[in-house]
Amino acid sequence: MATPHTIRQCGLDILSAGIQAVDPVHLVTHSVNVVDEYLCVLGQTFHKSQLDRLIVVGAGKAAAAMALGFEKALEGSVFESILSGSVNIPDGPHPELSHIVANQSRPAGVNEPTTRAIENTQRILELTSQATERDLIVCLLSGGASALLTAPPSQIGLEAKVALIRLLSGSGASINELNTVRRHLSNIKGGGLLNNCHAKAFVTLVISDVIGDPPEIIGSGPTIPSKTSSIDALDILQKYQVHEHGDFSKIIHYLKQQADSYHSSDDTTISPSHSYHIIGNIHSAINASADFAGKLGFRVIDSHRLLTGPAEQAGYHLQHAAQELKLAATREQMPFAFITGGETTVIVPQDGRPHLGGRNQQIALAALLAGHPDRLDEIAIFSIGTDGEDGPTNAAGGIADKLALENSSRLNLNLAEALESCNAYEALRKIDSLILTGPSGTNVMDLQLILAFPEHAVPA
Repeated sequence: MATPHTIRQCGLDILSAGIQAVDPVHLVTHSVNVVDEYLCVLGQTFHKSQLDRLIVVGAGKAAAAMALGFEKALEGSVFESILSGSVNIPDGPHPELSHIVANQSRPAGVNEPTTRAIENTQRILELTSQATERDLIVCLLSGGASALLTAPPSQIGLEAKVALIRLLSGSGASINELNTVRRHLSNIKGGGLLNNCHAKAFVTLVISDVIGDPPEIIGSGPTIPSKTSSIDALDILQKYQVHEHGDFSKIIHYLKQQADSYHSSDDTTISPSHSYHIIGNIHSAINASADFAGKLGFRVIDSHRLLTGPAEQAGYHLQHAAQELKLAATREQMPFAFITGGETTVIVPQDGRPHLGGRNQQIALAALLAGHPDRLDEIAIFSIGTDGEDGPTNAAGGIADKLALENSSRLNLNLAEALESCNAYEALRKIDSLILTGPSGTNVMDLQLILAFPEHAVPA
C-alpha cells in the first residue's frame, strides 16, 4: 500500500519538475544567442554595427533570473560591452548581475506597489526615454510586474491606488479586472513604457502568469497598447461597489476625465519597431510535470482547461476528480496522476479580523473538507504557487490527503471555520500540510496535482 508520506514525496517531486522547466535563466538563454557579430532574439537579428547600446529593462519575480540568462547569452561576445539596464524585483536573494542592475522594490510576499517601486520605475523610464535610433531595448517581464512597474498619476498617488487594488483583490476581482484598473491608473502600463522611447527596436520577452497569455494583461501591458478604456475601469469599480468601502472620489474623477479626453486625443506618438514573445507559461510547467510523472510510472491525465473562479469551488472540484481518478487507478491497477493549473480567486471577509492564507491553501483546505475519511486512502491533492508564494504567507501552497485529515482529527480542528474565515494557513500549518519552498524565482500562476494509487500498490 502506498503510504501518505510516499505519495507526498512523489507529488512534490512532480511539481518541482514543472517549476524547474520554467526556470527563467534556461528560458532566456534558449531564446537569445550570438553568432559572430549578430545578436539573434527568437528569429530577429541585429548586427553589432547597427547598435550603440543594448538596454535591458523589466520587472517581475523572475526578472533578475531572466536578466542573468540574458547576460549569460551575451557573455564573451561583442555585445557584452554595450549591455546595460535596470529591472525591478521583490526583496530577497537574487542572482548577481554584472551589467544589469536589479532594484529590490517591494517586500517579499507583499505584491503591492511601494515608493521604492515608483523611484526605480522612474529610473527605467529615464533609461528608455534616453534611447536613440541606434539603441536596442529588451524588456523582460514576468509575474509580479504590475506592482513592480509603478508610475501612478500625480492626481492619484500611491496610497489611494494601493487601497483600491487591495479592496478589489479582497472582493474577488480577477487578474484581468485588476490589471484593467491598474493600466488606467498608470503612466507606464498600457503601452506607456514602449511609447516612452525612440529606440531602433524594442523586444519584449515574457514569462506569462496569466491564463491565455494576453499581452495587455501580463504586467498590465507596459509595452502593449491597451484594448480597454477608462470606461472599462469605471465599470469594474461599479461592479465591486468601491464607493461603499472608502473615499475613492479622486480615482473616479481621474478615470472620468481620461474617458472624456480619450475621444478627443490626437496623439501621434511614433513607437519603435516592437516584437513580443511568450517564452514560458503554465503549459510549459504542466507538460514538464506530466513528463516526469510518466517517468515515475504514472498514467498521466493533463488538463489544459485551467482552473479559475473561487478557490473553494476549485478545491471541491479537485476532490471529486480525485475520487474518479482513484476508481480508474483501481480498475487499471496502476497509479494515475492528474495535472492542471490556473489562477483562482478568494473573497476575503470584510470584517476587520485577521485573515491569513492564499488561494492555493484555500484550495487544499476545501479539497480536504470535501473528502470522506474512508476515501482519502491512496490519494493526495496538491496546490502550489509556482513562484513559491501564496498570499501574504511564507507558504507556497497546501496538501489535502489522509495524513492531513488524521492530524486534523487528532487536534480536533474546525477546518470549516478556517476555510470560511480565509485562515487556511494556520489550519494547514497545524496539520503539517503546508508546502514550503521559498521563492522559486519564477512565476507561471499555480499548479494543481492529484495522485491516486490502486489499493495495495506501491509507487515506482
